[in-house]
Amino acid sequence: MCIMEKYQNMKAFIGSALEYSRHHTEKTSSSLQRHLQILGVTSDMSVFDPGNGVAAEFYVSLHELMSALEPKSGLLWCAIGVLQHACHNPVARRALVHTYRFVPILSRLLDSNLIQEKRTRVLQLLQELTYGVKISWQEAHLPRLISTLTSWIVSAEKDVINLSLGVLVNLCYKNFPAVYTLMRSVDSKQFLRTILKLQNDDVNTRVQVCKLIIILEHVSGEIPDTDILNFVNVAFSTVTDAFKSHNIFLLRHMVDFFKDVQENPHFRSVLLTYDSFPTDTEQLLQLLHNDAAEAECVGIFLEFLNCLVTLQVTGFNRLYPRLVTVAMQWTHTVLACTQSLSLICSVSANVRHGCEDEVQQHVTAQLEQGLLVLLHVLDVEDEENSCMNSETCNQVTAMFRLLQEMSKTPSLRQKILLSLKQQVIQRVLQPLFSVESQDRKHSFPSEVTSLYVHAVDLISDLAPHDGQWLKLYSDVLQHKQVQMVLAIALYMGEEDIKRRVLMLTGTVGFPAECVSLLAKSLSDLEPLVLASSTSGMGKADANVENVCGSRQHEMMPLLSLVQEGRLDNFIAKLEEALERSEIRDISTSAVMELYEYKLAAIGHSERALQASLEAANSHSTHLNHRLAQMSAEASRLRQLLYHNQQCLEGLQEEKQAFVCRMEAAQVVAEQEHKKHVTEMKAKQRLLCELSAAIEELKTTVATKEEELSLTKQRLDAMNRQIEEVQSQLTLVEQKYKDQQSKNSELTRTLSKLEERIAKRDRIIEEIGQKKENMQKTIQNLEMELTNYRMLCKAQEKNIMEKEAEISTTQQQLGELQRIREAIFAISGGKKKMDK
Repeated sequence: MCIMEKYQNMKAFIGSALEYSRHHTEKTSSSLQRHLQILGVTSDMSVFDPGNGVAAEFYVSLHELMSALEPKSGLLWCAIGVLQHACHNPVARRALVHTYRFVPILSRLLDSNLIQEKRTRVLQLLQELTYGVKISWQEAHLPRLISTLTSWIVSAEKDVINLSLGVLVNLCYKNFPAVYTLMRSVDSKQFLRTILKLQNDDVNTRVQVCKLIIILEHVSGEIPDTDILNFVNVAFSTVTDAFKSHNIFLLRHMVDFFKDVQENPHFRSVLLTYDSFPTDTEQLLQLLHNDAAEAECVGIFLEFLNCLVTLQVTGFNRLYPRLVTVAMQWTHTVLACTQSLSLICSVSANVRHGCEDEVQQHVTAQLEQGLLVLLHVLDVEDEENSCMNSETCNQVTAMFRLLQEMSKTPSLRQKILLSLKQQVIQRVLQPLFSVESQDRKHSFPSEVTSLYVHAVDLISDLAPHDGQWLKLYSDVLQHKQVQMVLAIALYMGEEDIKRRVLMLTGTVGFPAECVSLLAKSLSDLEPLVLASSTSGMGKADANVENVCGSRQHEMMPLLSLVQEGRLDNFIAKLEEALERSEIRDISTSAVMELYEYKLAAIGHSERALQASLEAANSHSTHLNHRLAQMSAEASRLRQLLYHNQQCLEGLQEEKQAFVCRMEAAQVVAEQEHKKHVTEMKAKQRLLCELSAAIEELKTTVATKEEELSLTKQRLDAMNRQIEEVQSQLTLVEQKYKDQQSKNSELTRTLSKLEERIAKRDRIIEEIGQKKENMQKTIQNLEMELTNYRMLCKAQEKNIMEKEAEISTTQQQLGELQRIREAIFAISGGKKKMDK
């Protein structure tokens, strides 16, 4: 699908939204609804990637549309469906959270009149759009949103409580402004007692309650060590239940929060006192034997196991071989490959730094046996533009990190040098060296920059141990594109990436001229990153403008002139009463009046500040949207500028090569010209000699032609004689053919007679065999007949015996019949006598 077709619905929506903003008609409304419904069910999630200019314009148009719609509008809920669908794209979800700020619009929808289904939809979307949100200062929608969430947590239904608690935890997590707002909205002690009663409802609620208690540690007091250990139990049970139920959100929530608890020095020391880490982990590993496990859940689960490995728990070493075995099984799965490779890398590092010899040997043997399987991760040659895929970049980067860690073990290093082909690394770096495509998006994203830095770092680790790798390292560093990537990493990379680049400059294969090239690349890169700095300065200017606006509101009068006069009179009366020691005689109504003035002044100030805050928020959101659009356009222009620079440098090099080739060709041409002049003169002399020879040959040819005519006459006479001979030969051949045909007929007749004789001989043989068979059959029949006759005699004898027995039996029956008749006669006579 081409790009135009891919973003066709988004472009149509942008146009319809602009038309709807001008004219609220039924036609434009139905058009918007149709485009939103299509985008809400699209299967291509890449259309929501915010790096594209069309997507950025779409999010801005969607934000403006939702800001102008009423809560009862059907278009608004169609837009919410699109946002829920877009959240399935992780990159788009991060942009929706940090750049486009849809949370204030969704907060406006939360009220008591909202039906249960819509309330749940809004809370689910808020839970997605507030996870990982960073609130650096007070935002206008926070007080109302937090107040609504806390009221629902206290009195709403179970599902609403769970979602509201999740949104509240997301808002307060590492965001002190939200925590301060929460503390002002509720009675903290009573609220903590309320949420503690909820932790027995289900696993998800228990996790959220535990997180909120740790977030509010300064309010609830220092968390006891027993609660931290209880949190570990909750963590293991939650990971198990979430893995079984395929609850990806809860699983990710739990793993990320476990990382944060692990980073706290005090909590880390408490975690190390937990004795059941190995046992609980063994039970967790049994979950991976389930064939129905989702790959995304497995990836998060392996990330949790990686946290346990980096925690370096006592007694956990014995599980290292099993962890490597489990991780090896998921290296072929896209959604779990990066996490499995990271887990193996962590295990390899722990084993190398200090572990039992038996475990170390076992893990090393596993890595040696599975190296060829692991290297399949680098086999991306069949994927077009594979480095453009962020997930693929992360997988290959994780593989490079694992190979670097394995290369620090001598036995594994030799295995890597034998198994890893240089062509694999060159294929990964090939898109960097190609300047034919204008779509150079792979040059600037952090994932790809990290990929190239780790690739060069791996080559530098292998270079001191093999001459071929040293040559490859030197060749790679000579490319200006590589120097540009290293410069980008120094400008924009994370701490680990910058450290790796700086360490590369001290390696053996990094000469002084490469350092000069890197410095030049940094200078060339400065104009490209200047736009980003300018954008940051524009954002700072916007913040200054907001602060100045707040100060203007602070300078506004809090009281009217009449109220100020009455307040001055009352203060004067207080001072006189104080001087006369009559302060007790002041009426309560006067104090209440002063208090009401104070409340009115505070309320007026709060309204003014709230209006200023809302204006600042809307202005900040607008600036963020413009910044996103300008960033997308600037990124496109930077890519185009970088491509043009690459093409220009290539053309300059090609021009210099052509000039050198032209000069060399000119020298060769002059030499060839001199050579041709000399040859021309020699050929002219030769031509004169040949002309004289041709004249002589012409005279010779004339004499030969006369001889040829005579020869032709003789040849004609001989041809006539040959024709006569051929006619006679034809007659002889005809007679020969007739004789051959007769011979062939006689031969066919003879062959037919031979066939008849052979057939008769076969018939005679068959008749003889049949006669022998018949004789054998007759003999067998005669024997059977003799046997049957003997059998018949025996049967006749048996029949005669049976007939004798039958006659004897009949006689006996006759006597018995006479006896029975006599008995009947006797018994009948007695009956008559009795009568």
